[in-house]
Amino acid sequence: ESLRAYRSLLRQAENDWSMVLSKLENIRKTILSSRRGMVLNLTADNNVFFIMNDVYVTFLDNLPGMDGTSPESQSDIPSPHPWVNPAGEERNTLFSSDTPAETIQIHSEVNCVGRAIPVYTPGAPIPGLTAVVTHHLQTSYLWNTLHVTGGAYGAYAYLSRWDGLISFVSYRDPHVQKTLRIYDNIPAVLSQDAREVGHPHKWALNVIGAIAEEEGAMLPPDEIGWVSLLRWLRGESPAARKQWLEEIVGTKLADIKVLSSRLKEMWGVASVEVIGGHEGISEIQSSGIGIQVQDL
Repeated sequence: ESLRAYRSLLRQAENDWSMVLSKLENIRKTILSSRRGMVLNLTADNNVFFIMNDVYVTFLDNLPGMDGTSPESQSDIPSPHPWVNPAGEERNTLFSSDTPAETIQIHSEVNCVGRAIPVYTPGAPIPGLTAVVTHHLQTSYLWNTLHVTGGAYGAYAYLSRWDGLISFVSYRDPHVQKTLRIYDNIPAVLSQDAREVGHPHKWALNVIGAIAEEEGAMLPPDEIGWVSLLRWLRGESPAARKQWLEEIVGTKLADIKVLSSRLKEMWGVASVEVIGGHEGISEIQSSGIGIQVQDL
């Protein structure tokens, strides 16, 4: 959808620039004229805040639409946003047994092959065990099958805690159909690996890896501010983060089997995305999988 929108915008910019300019000006007007829900994110030490206080207060006062009702907390921001429900409906159309695989054809001899599964519905609680199992899949099964023996440069498993998606992605991958079969084996492989993952040594490595991915290294100040803003907008409290980490540490073997069953249950509505060259696209076309090809 984004690619089609960009192409449409490019054609319009070439043929009717005044219309594009009018849309851009309307966006600017909408942003600056509506103080309700506007958030200013500043990252600095106390001395800088003290010195700059008059500067940013003056800046805010001079913005159009200042009415003294800027939000003090998440509860002051209209919820849900008017875009949330339409976006959710659009998202749901991507995960259906009738939805064709989307492919973008480029001039390349290698491919990026992805599959995403809505393991949990948006807003549903996601247990910390999901992070441990996702880390295990990336560093063992996917790494060994896609990278070591399959020749792909990268093999990744992503967990999106905020919409319940688990995604598997290969990068600079010489295969397409073979990679999709590897993805299809994940629920069964996970069930078989449950005892190995539960081994104390293997277990500790996956828990440590999941925590490292969550916490990461110390960030520079600008990124600290950005992460803090995202957590504030999501309403993610320190207590919630503490609970998430405790769940990661407390994952049990039985929990892993539950997630394996959940993946198997939702696999039928998984979404497939492929970016690759002519040979890779032809490979997936010949497999009988319904696809929608976009030529870049």
